[in-house]
Amino acid sequence: MKRTDTWMKDPAAYLRTLSVETVKTDDLHLNPDNANTHGADSIDAIARSIARFGFTQPLVVQKQSGLVLAGEGRLLASKQLGLSHVPVLYTTLLGNEASAFAVADNRTAQLSSWNNDVLAGLLQGASPEDQLDMGFDEASAARIIAMQAFDGDDDGEDFDLDAKIGFDDDARPEGADDDDGADPNGAALVTNFVLDHMQHTALNQAIQEARSQIRAAHDGASSEELDTSRAAAITHVAVSFLNAAADYVPEEGKKP
Repeated sequence: MKRTDTWMKDPAAYLRTLSVETVKTDDLHLNPDNANTHGADSIDAIARSIARFGFTQPLVVQKQSGLVLAGEGRLLASKQLGLSHVPVLYTTLLGNEASAFAVADNRTAQLSSWNNDVLAGLLQGASPEDQLDMGFDEASAARIIAMQAFDGDDDGEDFDLDAKIGFDDDARPEGADDDDGADPNGAALVTNFVLDHMQHTALNQAIQEARSQIRAAHDGASSEELDTSRAAAITHVAVSFLNAAADYVPEEGKKP
């Protein structure tokens, strides 16, 4: 590992020199060589996070120039929120070292991955507002939850959508039977989409069909073929889920 600084020889002494300063946003400059770009959706998500949780991570700024090496999205989001000052950690990195750090800061974050079971559970228990503050709109949260519901333990038994995504049988009105598709508030999914019983049944059938596709492809299939089959099946489930949610129109005066 290449070392161009001596700070690792005495990390404690180096860390004692670090301090976060409050700096005017007008004194900071975007890095023209930043390879990581932020679209409007990214800036909106960061702004929501800052507005709700505050600043939990300072910008990293080149001391000599005021150039932002890490935290461009946070700077743009702060300006969108009308903030005049932001927390800054200054660095003396220059030239290739500064450029390498800017890339590494973004790339190392990209190398992490989600624990989808945990993520789906967190999204499933969150309100639409919480999901947005977490960086997921309702559609993207629904896809994650639907795919994880489908990816349950494949023990050869029928998949239980009710158990996986929170269909509440008690939410249906008295007298509604399994063949009754008239209750628009029959299935309250914790994804915050409310599906009627007919839509719920259709979605469960889509999941069953997708699982059957994978089982059929499993015998004698190569790893690549199996991955393709799984991707197609999961997409089928996610689309069915979103179509069912999009088709739902709540009764006047009722919230989904």
